[in-house]
Amino acid sequence: MSELVLPQPTATLAPIESSTSSLVVLATALVVESQPDMAEGTDLLAQIKKTLKRSEEARDVLVRPLNDHVKMINAQFKTVTAPLADAERTIRQKMLTYATALEKERQEEAERARRAEQERALEAAAALDAAGKTVEAEVALSFAAEAKAEVARVEPTTTDAGNTTSIRKIWKHEVVDFGAVPDAFKIADDAKIREAVRAGIREIPGVRIYQEDSLAINTARSSRYDL
Repeated sequence: MSELVLPQPTATLAPIESSTSSLVVLATALVVESQPDMAEGTDLLAQIKKTLKRSEEARDVLVRPLNDHVKMINAQFKTVTAPLADAERTIRQKMLTYATALEKERQEEAERARRAEQERALEAAAALDAAGKTVEAEVALSFAAEAKAEVARVEPTTTDAGNTTSIRKIWKHEVVDFGAVPDAFKIADDAKIREAVRAGIREIPGVRIYQEDSLAINTARSSRYDL
């Protein structure tokens, strides 16, 4: 890996900073009350635009080597760690598959126990009713009706090293019928709306399309405010 030499922006920034200070003073002092004032403002905007462009170009020259270096480092680490990420997903899937099967098995066992308890309660109710013990029979029937299966849970796994994994139920969602989704959960796509308006669309239900003034500036190659 080549040694990274960090660029120093001070020398590059100095002339830009000087131009910026002068332009800010001129912009603050500008009073627009006539067409000549508009012309002066136009030239100032052109110079500001040029200075911003020059600043961005200088910044890019300084930043690009750093970005390229970061990309190179990220790529090298990703090459090394990608198999680990795959291994993690493989183990997680195997463990979740086992835990799901175990939970299903325990749930089925709990359901069998519930049915057995319910059958015992029904048999007891029938015997009590046959013996003329109506009240006791009704109590037994209520037990039969209220019999519920216990919730099957997979206990956390803790290793000798102290590492622990547990199975959590996480709520997720999937949109299956967008038209049925309440409006409160629908988000307008600003990018698509903006593109449609620029393409000439002037009516979109639920959207106010309007015009407002914006000042456009086309810069010449030179300006009397070049600093």
